[in-house]
Amino acid sequence: MKRFAILLGCEEYKDYKNYSAISYCHADVNLLEETLINCCDFAKQDIYCELLNIYDERTPENILDEIRKLLDKSEPGDTILFYYSGHGDNVDGESYLVLPYTQRDNITQTGLPLRDISGLLRKNDRINVRIFDCCHSGQDVRSSKGKIDNKTFMQDIANSNNDGWITLASCREDEYSYPNNGFGHGVFTYYLVESIKEFNEDDEIYPELLKLKVVDKVLKWNSTSGNKQTPTFNSSIAGNISIARRKKAIEKQKDKVEDNQINSNKDGIISRIKAVRSIKSIKDEDNLKKLKNYIEFIYDKITHEQNSIEKFDNDLIISDIQTADEIPSHLQPLIINYLKSRKFEVSHEYKVEKIYKQKREQTNFLKFNHPLYNPFDAHEPEVEKIKYSIEQDWDLPQSYLDVIVDDQYFPEGRMFIYICPLKISACLISGISIGDEDKWNNELLDTIFLKMNEKEDLEKIQNQVCELIKKFNKAYQESIEKNLKYYEWEQKL
Repeated sequence: MKRFAILLGCEEYKDYKNYSAISYCHADVNLLEETLINCCDFAKQDIYCELLNIYDERTPENILDEIRKLLDKSEPGDTILFYYSGHGDNVDGESYLVLPYTQRDNITQTGLPLRDISGLLRKNDRINVRIFDCCHSGQDVRSSKGKIDNKTFMQDIANSNNDGWITLASCREDEYSYPNNGFGHGVFTYYLVESIKEFNEDDEIYPELLKLKVVDKVLKWNSTSGNKQTPTFNSSIAGNISIARRKKAIEKQKDKVEDNQINSNKDGIISRIKAVRSIKSIKDEDNLKKLKNYIEFIYDKITHEQNSIEKFDNDLIISDIQTADEIPSHLQPLIINYLKSRKFEVSHEYKVEKIYKQKREQTNFLKFNHPLYNPFDAHEPEVEKIKYSIEQDWDLPQSYLDVIVDDQYFPEGRMFIYICPLKISACLISGISIGDEDKWNNELLDTIFLKMNEKEDLEKIQNQVCELIKKFNKAYQESIEKNLKYYEWEQKL
């Protein structure tokens, strides 16, 4: 009997007007994956884990294909665990898991139907476990305040229609699923993992016992935080069904590894180190010159092609080549979150700082002495804003430039290009940004990677600049036409 797991987490959304950003969904997925592998009898190769982000443009069908590939390995008697942390929504009676690029007005094409997920999981003679850490309205998730009136999503995920079907959800249909800044996780997932770890080594983890532990912990948290969150449990179980087994502590290997095997591994590492040392660092003098040539080539190319940029008699400004520090504040989160999502080791320094709201101090002495009082939760600060910044050392060449089309009657149009040095190569991040003040519509083009082969890199850069101008022209024209229609409409009032 084998265990399979599908773990999905999504915390940022392009359709931000309908789906607000959520805290710690990726951290929750990572925590659960680590727990299943290290504390339970799940193998890493039998887990499909995705930290979905707004730069990933795979379709719902692409994700379903990956799930199919994993589930095709399963056999009767196996366990299939599905976990999702993010927004859920219901439109026209159909429930969906909301992906980073899901558009609510086109959710049938861009959302992940719950029906399709359930259809894949519903294989004969398998144990199906579904765990959802999300609010069920699809909006105002994780401690945001607002009206919750969409009960259908909750009813859908609670539906069970065959033996061996188990669903555990983070809250009731009229409640919110909360984060905890102290944990750095969603409250439900954090206590789910803590409850799994409480089972003794080699114990079977029965869902009924797991549910009791999780609910008990969350309800105690409610009493100290002042929030209301009630995990829910639905199942159709014939007999006793185990969803996992607690793993025994890894015993120290008594048998010594043979010397020749140790030496073989050591020799392999040494040869790999030598191979890396033969590659020039991005801070090598030759590579620094190439980086400088690349950004100057981009400047010259855009200057030469400026007549092909659609500006509609508006002012066109090609900036000087600048340092990364001068990247506009509304673009810094876009760029930094992209770099973080790809786990790049960047030679520039980027910072993400949370600014917290100040809270009044607790003065109720009796509450301090309450046996369930948790001062860390009670004084949990609320994030007011997140501050992003990018800095580069003086010894690195300037790396950023933008092209701005501006007019007082129309939103600003901007093309931006940033060459970000990594360890031994660089990536060229480019995109368009249209808007004004705090209302921006940003789009990144596919990143191209510069391998410090000047001939090949310059060809890539030239193609990217042409593609950037093409994308900008289309987007800016659409913005101009939209604003023209409004002005013409207002003129008729």
